[in-house]
Amino acid sequence: MKQKGTKLTNMGKERDFFLAKKVLQMVRKLKAEAWLDYISFSYDICTYIISNSPKAKVAYLNGDVAPEKVKADGFFGSDYHFSVFKNNKWIETSKILDLTKKDYPIRTIGATMLAVRDGEIMKNNRQAKYTSARMATRKKFDWKYGRLEVRAMLPKGRGIWPAIWMLPTDWKYGNWPKSGEIDVMEHVGYNPDSVHGTVHTLAFNHTKGTQVGEALVVEDPYTAYHIYAIEWYET
Repeated sequence: MKQKGTKLTNMGKERDFFLAKKVLQMVRKLKAEAWLDYISFSYDICTYIISNSPKAKVAYLNGDVAPEKVKADGFFGSDYHFSVFKNNKWIETSKILDLTKKDYPIRTIGATMLAVRDGEIMKNNRQAKYTSARMATRKKFDWKYGRLEVRAMLPKGRGIWPAIWMLPTDWKYGNWPKSGEIDVMEHVGYNPDSVHGTVHTLAFNHTKGTQVGEALVVEDPYTAYHIYAIEWYET
């Protein structure tokens, strides 16, 4: 994939705080405070939101701050990669502090068994409907060069973000984005019928506004299965 017709810029912290202020103003105007969670890779932006909206649910993403400080600074949780919690032995600490991790409270880890059987998502061996779920293949499916295919039908609606992501098994070069990420397919609910493919690296990622990607229009992503694929070659 090649970047086409986009000027890549990084306007720095001044722009970040300006946008955070505008977002808070818009949320207050819409009376939507109770509906929203805030996430950011910038600790300063997170604490700015907390100080200006004390009841806001704010989670930090970058993975370099211990749970004790996150809790003390008024955060709702931290959205680190699981390896960060595991390597730093932060799972039990986050549980004691009642901090959330990813899409669920840590205190509920291990309470439910998910499986796919005959095309249906099962919960504790019984059919169930979900608004959100994650299936990880880490340590089960590793590859470097070749072609990957995933057959999927996408959910429909504003506010959703179904995705098929590739992350490293071993974070050899450091935490995200240093070790890279390849998004085979991402669908943003407010942009119907479109799917995106994106590559993130230390130099090219969305926190800098420099991510490299392309979008395609899919005629019927919500009613039919499609094969989403990526071909990755050495040269």
